[in-house]
Amino acid sequence: MLFLSTRSNAAFLVLLTLLQVMEAYQSALMAEQADRSQRDVDRMIREQQEREFEESLRADREKVAAKEAERKAVEDAARIEKERALAEEEKKEMRKRDIELKRAALPPQPSADFDGPVIRLRFKFPGGQQIDRAFPIATTTVQQLYDFVDVQDCGIAGDFSLFRNAPRREISPGGSVAQDDSGARTKTLTDAGFSAGSERIMVQDN
Repeated sequence: MLFLSTRSNAAFLVLLTLLQVMEAYQSALMAEQADRSQRDVDRMIREQQEREFEESLRADREKVAAKEAERKAVEDAARIEKERALAEEEKKEMRKRDIELKRAALPPQPSADFDGPVIRLRFKFPGGQQIDRAFPIATTTVQQLYDFVDVQDCGIAGDFSLFRNAPRREISPGGSVAQDDSGARTKTLTDAGFSAGSERIMVQDN
């Protein structure tokens, strides 16, 4: 009986030891699982924070880029407007110099004792204005007729045609100051068929 009791005690101790080992293993396993779960949670939190940081950084970059684009657009608009204003001012100055040169090159009106053939022309402008001017036929060129009209403050923009009234016919081929044949423009009024007397000239915008 003592032998059986000793064997039973030994088996009990072995079983107890196994139970203790299993309990320790389960505790270690649960601790490992808990640690793994915590690591997963920490990783997800870190990834979420990184995504939020990247999103915030991207939004900040977009704001900076938008402000930079807006600033550049404003600067470009200001530059273009400045260039346009300078070009317009330069165009006005060129037009002013052109008018001054043309006005200075116009022949003087014939005096009362002028002994050459003279024609008195009445220029009628599109706006209804009429201007009378006498020219010496032999020395005045067709171009000077155009220049005389061009320097008048009658709403002509520099691109126009001149027509004789009866019968209606264009004074020089092409009509436009910019496009007209320079050879026709350098002809004298005599060469262009004018004679002494008076005539009406119609001014037409092109």
